[in-house]
Amino acid sequence: MRVLKYRLAGLLFLSAGLGLGWAGLWRPLEAAYAGAARVDWDYYAVALAPLATVFGLYLALTGDRDPYRDAEKATLTSLGKVLLTVMALSTFATFIAFKMTLVSLGYD
Repeated sequence: MRVLKYRLAGLLFLSAGLGLGWAGLWRPLEAAYAGAARVDWDYYAVALAPLATVFGLYLALTGDRDPYRDAEKATLTSLGKVLLTVMALSTFATFIAFKMTLVSLGYD
């Protein structure tokens, strides 16, 4: 039952990440490609979409089989450090790619 809770939480995070990605990244890019006079986007959506997606994928695929934290010591495990690094890199890459795309289309 505990594994199922982790996997369902993973699906919830994954759907939240994909929803934020659609609303916060995809829709502004569609508006930019359509030639809108102004494109509104949110830093939080650009940051949280990859974070939630990566963490959701991790939870959905592993459940509680591979812990990312040591609850007794209140520290991250080696896997947790790798997961945090992947989340940070994906967030940075998403932000850079999104911003460069908007700049290339003539938006600031």
